[in-house]
Amino acid sequence: MADESGGRVALQLSGGSVIASVQIDLSESTLETFRADLMECIHSNRARRVVVDLSGVDIMDAGDLDHLRKTLTMASILGALSVVVGIRPGIASALAVLGVDLDGILTARNLDAGIELLQSMSDDKTEEPDADSESATDSDEALVREQEE
Repeated sequence: MADESGGRVALQLSGGSVIASVQIDLSESTLETFRADLMECIHSNRARRVVVDLSGVDIMDAGDLDHLRKTLTMASILGALSVVVGIRPGIASALAVLGVDLDGILTARNLDAGIELLQSMSDDKTEEPDADSESATDSDEALVREQEE
């Protein structure tokens, strides 16, 4: 299933999320094409979440993971939360043995767990401003009361 010509990763929109289903072997050209396609999809659809499903990937090395990390960083700059799902046990083991740093990459076991995680994180972000504005309003009211006394 090697794809030296740089195949495309399927991108699907669902509820404000981009689901990227990687069902081809990774190569530098595939990862470059994926990066460009994903950035365009996030931008043009104003997507707020990205799920990268690697369940179809048989082989991944440290370079592939670094490329993916940069892509997810770019997605974050565009305002999209990202999670990687479906990493096979053999790949997880190999990356751990190699000492690959996963800092900055949010992972979940499967697609459902990844979507649920991102939705909960999105909910937390939308609730925070309300909580902050309420506490700011409370402190403003206390300040007004102090000035009146």
